[in-house]
Amino acid sequence: MSGWCYLVTTVTADREPWFSEPQVAAAVAARHRDNALFRDAVLLAWVLMPDHWHRVIRLGDHTSLSSLMNHFKTSTGIDANRVMQRRGRCWARGFHDRALRNDHELDAAVEYVRRNPERAGLCVDAGAYRWMGVHGD
Repeated sequence: MSGWCYLVTTVTADREPWFSEPQVAAAVAARHRDNALFRDAVLLAWVLMPDHWHRVIRLGDHTSLSSLMNHFKTSTGIDANRVMQRRGRCWARGFHDRALRNDHELDAAVEYVRRNPERAGLCVDAGAYRWMGVHGD
């Protein structure tokens, strides 16, 4: 729904840790600087983990969440496969989303995304993790 915020999670195909390779993670992370990737939605926070990706997003008026995820998976899958010199599905089918109904839920979701690498033992301080971003509205 237009204007709604969501916490979205998607995993790699077969939970392969494609993004534990810095070159592959860098290619997908670099895509986050491309405003066209998210169309008219606003990306509030994201983190790329070795075998999954989380984001908090506010939908715009013209693109559905399903369409946005399809575009994201296609674009980043092409980039990741190019770096890995492979063909095939990079992301698993489907995704999980949770509508964020108020500012408290939104803040909690952004904090969850921000702390994910630390909780997973990938870094000591979440601020030092390379493959993430937290943005203002």
